[in-house]
Amino acid sequence: MSCQQCGEWFLKKIGRCRSCMWQSVIIAFIGWFSWLWLDCQLTVEGITALFFAAAGSMLWLLHITFWCYWRWRDKGHLR
Repeated sequence: MSCQQCGEWFLKKIGRCRSCMWQSVIIAFIGWFSWLWLDCQLTVEGITALFFAAAGSMLWLLHITFWCYWRWRDKGHLR
């Protein structure tokens, strides 16, 4: 990875690494596009794509939540 936080433990880098945040956005978009692209969304492939898209979206939301937390904490609101 391109930043120092990527070598850190999982919870220390959530919301701090922009390349990881962009990767999670791309994963979510690929998942949702593949789920919508499949003809029948209730097949095994469709359900797998749905879980993949949901997991990517939840990871992205976790990144955004912690990004807001770190910015709020660094400005002194939590001290």
